Amino acid sequence: MAKYTSKEIVNFSDEEFLKILKKFMEENEVYTSKQFVKSKFINLQTLYKKLNINSWFQLIEMLNLQDKYKNPRKVSKEELIQKYKEAQKKLNKEKITITEFEKEASHGIKLVSKLFGSWKEFVEKCDSELTREINVVTETNEELIEMYQKFSEKLGKIKGASIQDIKNSKDIYSYSVFVKRFGSWVEFKKLAGYYVAGRNKYTKEEIFKKLSLKSILKGRRLSQNEIIAEKDLPALETILKAFKTTKVSQVWDEIEGKNKTQSFKTYSKEEIKDLLWKEYLAKGNFLSVTEIKKNKNLPGISTIYRKYKTTKILDIWILIKEEMEHNEL
Repeated sequence: MAKYTSKEIVNFSDEEFLKILKKFMEENEVYTSKQFVKSKFINLQTLYKKLNINSWFQLIEMLNLQDKYKNPRKVSKEELIQKYKEAQKKLNKEKITITEFEKEASHGIKLVSKLFGSWKEFVEKCDSELTREINVVTETNEELIEMYQKFSEKLGKIKGASIQDIKNSKDIYSYSVFVKRFGSWVEFKKLAGYYVAGRNKYTKEEIFKKLSLKSILKGRRLSQNEIIAEKDLPALETILKAFKTTKVSQVWDEIEGKNKTQSFKTYSKEEIKDLLWKEYLAKGNFLSVTEIKKNKNLPGISTIYRKYKTTKILDIWILIKEEMEHNEL
C-alpha cells in the first residue's frame, strides 16, 4: 500500500482516511506506535493532528483494534533462529553480535532473552540447528559431488564454484556440509574433479606473524569465515595443520599467549614519526615496507600500522612529511 505525505492526507475525509489506515495496519500487522513509526506510512504527529487525538490508544479505539493491540503477533523461536541465520549469511560471519542482530533482524535482546533465557543460549541453539541441518543430509558422497558439479556448471565456473558462490545461493547446501563430509574444502574439490592450484608453503612463524598483524588491525580475533575470506592469508586447513589443531580458537589462544609473554619496546606515535623522519633524511626518500622491516633502528611494521591506524605506508609517509615540513616553517 502506498505511503502518504502530510499534504495528501488532508484531501481525505476522516472516514476515508480511517478505512485506509485500518486496512494498512491489519495487512501489515502494525498495532503498536513503534511498529507504525517504523513503517513510515505517515508521520505519527501528522496523524494525531489529522484525527484530533493525542495518544496511540485513542487511535486504536477509533479503529476498534483493542484486542490486536493487546496481543500483537508473537514472534516464535524458529523465526528468531531463522533471522540469525539470515544475518550470518548477509554479513558473512560465523558469530553475530547483539548489535548486529538487532540491526538486521529488527528484534531486541529483550525478546531473545525472554524466549531463550540469554543471548548465549540463543547463539548455542542457532549453532546446534546448523549442526542438525548438516547431520540430516541424506545424499551420498557421490550425490553431493554431482550436486556441486552441476551447480558449478550452472554458474559457468570452470574451476568449480567458490565458497562465496555457495554462500550466496539457496540452491545448494552450505559450505559446512561439504567440509564436514569430506574433511576439507581442498579435498572435496579434488574429489569433484577440479584442479586446486598449489599454494605457497608457509612456516608456522610466518602464519603467526600474518595472523598477529590481522588481529592488531582488527582489534580482535578474526572469525573462521573472516580468515577464509582474507586472500593474503594461507588456507584455513594450512593454518590448522601448522598449529596442530582442528579449532581456530586454539590457534588464537596460542598466538595471544605468546604475544603476552614476549617483551616488546613500546613506541609513541611521536617517537615513530621522529625515527622514520631520521631514516628519510638519511636516505633522501621514503623507505619501503621491506626496508622498514630490515631496519633494526625502527619499530616493527605492525606497530607503525597500529599507531597510524592504516596499512598504507605511503599515506603514513605523506602525513609525516607534511607535519615535519610544517614544523620547520
